[in-house]
Amino acid sequence: MKIISKILICLILCGCSNNMAIKEIPISRNVTIPVPLLGDVGRSVEVTQLVTVHYLKEQIVFEGHISITPDLFTMVGLDAFGRKAITIHWSKDGIIYESASFVPAQLRPENILADIILLYWPEASLRHAMSGSPVTLITSHNHRIIMQGDKKIFEASYKPKTDYWNGNVHYQHFIWGYEMDIKSVELQP
Repeated sequence: MKIISKILICLILCGCSNNMAIKEIPISRNVTIPVPLLGDVGRSVEVTQLVTVHYLKEQIVFEGHISITPDLFTMVGLDAFGRKAITIHWSKDGIIYESASFVPAQLRPENILADIILLYWPEASLRHAMSGSPVTLITSHNHRIIMQGDKKIFEASYKPKTDYWNGNVHYQHFIWGYEMDIKSVELQP
């Protein structure tokens, strides 16, 4: 009986670990920043994206659907056949990542969430999250660069430069070794 109760306790604890509040996101090897607030976006957003990932000599294309409110973030990535590949749910209760078995191991949902935050969260929110970390944010009217000392970690270029949620972005993550082209269209309510 003691063994069964120990197994049940382990199963309960393991089941809850998926729902535990994640306090940091990875932006490089051994570098994390605190998860910013959902409300930092400043408004609700519904966007559909066509994402092309270039990794090594491979190209992966998927469709992304992102929904952000002050209380909830949901991202669903569909592969070229319409199958659900990646799902990310983020609420006040924590972040839950799900990945289908056919998704390449290099395409990690926690990195995708970090990339979305680095690409789309307001500059002030990112600067606050990065304070006290070994990375710095450099911005211009249509670029974001993240540096660790004199080493470039991340670089993004936006077109048009005025609305990140509608248009194209090309970015490269130098540490993870991939680059992406994202075409976004914000859905109007």
